[in-house]
Amino acid sequence: MEGKIILEGITAEALISMIADVVVEKLQGSKSEDVLMTRHDAAKYLSIGLSTLSRWTSEGRVKSHGIGGKIYYYKSEIERSMETLKV
Repeated sequence: MEGKIILEGITAEALISMIADVVVEKLQGSKSEDVLMTRHDAAKYLSIGLSTLSRWTSEGRVKSHGIGGKIYYYKSEIERSMETLKV
């Protein structure tokens, strides 16, 4: 059984729920009061397009977090960036 993991005593649904809980906890980290936003949510919040958000991210204007192949933004970090840049 090379390359296989066998779990006994737990249902697939329970395992999925446990994994989801850990992922959410890791996404929130120490910023439990902060809002984690997708690229679409962040662009909408800033009233800009996705290409502008991507450019601002690559220029270092806003900080992004890559998690599981997706990009997320903390609302507090966006607000802090906009205060610093006075946009």
